[in-house]
Amino acid sequence: MVESLSQVVPVLVAALVCDVGVTEPHSKKKSLIGIFDRLSAASFPTKRAVTLYLKIADAQGHYELEIRFVHLNSGNVLAKA
Repeated sequence: MVESLSQVVPVLVAALVCDVGVTEPHSKKKSLIGIFDRLSAASFPTKRAVTLYLKIADAQGHYELEIRFVHLNSGNVLAKA
């Protein structure tokens, strides 16, 4: 049985890209290592492992989510998931 999508509109509080995200097993605290605001590559497509951290408020229920990496100058979508 597929549950219907929520009508509650969530609010994106923060979106951070970093080299790696770690969850400490005992406290469940999150650590983000190597946070950056730009991604450079000699050519696209390219492969680079990154962690995306999203802080979302007012979310309740089930949602469909699409993540897009977009070139700021051209608006071209470089990757999406």
